Amino acid sequence: MKAVLSAIFLFVLAVFIVGCSDKGDGVHSGKNAAAAEGKKKPKSFFPVEYLAPTSVIMRINGAPITKADYAGWFRLRDRIFRATYRMSQKEKNDRTRSFARDNRDRMLGELMRRELMRQEAERLGVEVPETEIRKLEKRFMSAIRHAGEPFENVTKIFDAADVAMLKKTIYMDARDGLCLDKAVTNDLKQVSEKDIDDAIAFAKKWNEDADKKMAVQRERALKVRDEILNGGIFATITSNRADLAKDEGGLWQTWTLEEAMEECEPLAKWLLTAQIGDISEPFDFEDGLAIVGLKGIEDDVEQEPGKPPAREYELVRCTFFAYDRLEEYDSRKELAREILKERRRLAMRDLGERLIGAAKIEFPLGERIFYRQQANAAAGKKAKKKQKGAKPKPVSGVKTVSGTNSVISAKKDAGAVDARK
Repeated sequence: MKAVLSAIFLFVLAVFIVGCSDKGDGVHSGKNAAAAEGKKKPKSFFPVEYLAPTSVIMRINGAPITKADYAGWFRLRDRIFRATYRMSQKEKNDRTRSFARDNRDRMLGELMRRELMRQEAERLGVEVPETEIRKLEKRFMSAIRHAGEPFENVTKIFDAADVAMLKKTIYMDARDGLCLDKAVTNDLKQVSEKDIDDAIAFAKKWNEDADKKMAVQRERALKVRDEILNGGIFATITSNRADLAKDEGGLWQTWTLEEAMEECEPLAKWLLTAQIGDISEPFDFEDGLAIVGLKGIEDDVEQEPGKPPAREYELVRCTFFAYDRLEEYDSRKELAREILKERRRLAMRDLGERLIGAAKIEFPLGERIFYRQQANAAAGKKAKKKQKGAKPKPVSGVKTVSGTNSVISAKKDAGAVDARK
């Protein structure tokens, strides 16, 4: 996911680090704050979402950033993510929820860096030729899996407001790259032969170590699988053996077959024949190596006419750290391009940090408006208690295992995952 989205957000600054004290009392300070309608229960606990579009939420060296700017960025990033993975705008699953959290975390840093780069480009007199914009438009169409199509076709994927924001974003990407060339003294145009030789040697040593570590991890996963198949309780064994616990790595997952194929093709193939209660061999996921138990299957009652029912698979996972291999390039020229790409990424990060460090950044309504607020203390305690309990929501479908979701045991004779007490 991150690799795909980087085609449009080439140099996103890391998560914004809060270091300033509030200059107000959140959403209720300032004349532009908009109150929630009547006494209705709020749909969101993020106060920024209830502000008027013209509300100034941040000033960068005096330049205002409004709620509309914030909302536009947030919406566009979400639209690109969904277009990339062929998801509807209303679809919700573990992947969309995870992206929404990441999107919100990155928003302030993204808005800051973009405005500071605009000011820096203006200071340096940077002009963006149309050729640079056309080049990035082509890359963007490839990133959202529409390679070869003209950029004008984005109007079939995004609405008018998103298209306008998208064009602005592509212009800023081109401008920021040209600004970097003028602002940085490091060589971002060529790589020495020694740099290439050092990269090849580093990758070879790294991959040898990664292979050894992954062999150990697979042995651990297989032992845990045998432990469960011999009568162990899945949840108990996971809490004792997994590297990524429930609150860290997401023990429970609900995926469609298409989403499973995107995440891990061997998993999708396994789901085609797996029965409720089965446990898989170790699979490679983005967040680690994991064995998977099939907990339940739900058929979508609102299926499209003439098509097989869409299914959601409820899974449990026991996840271990993975040690990724570095790509070993056959072409030294291709490797040189990757070295330059990484060098530019680090240079952009350093430039962004330098500009932020020297900038005057103000929050007229305080910083609390960007972070989740509980409705009251009682609700906060209730949510915290619920999180600690870590009981997942049961799947309600035509094929689900009855009984409690908190106890999952394994038996050789009756399937590996059993929800009975």
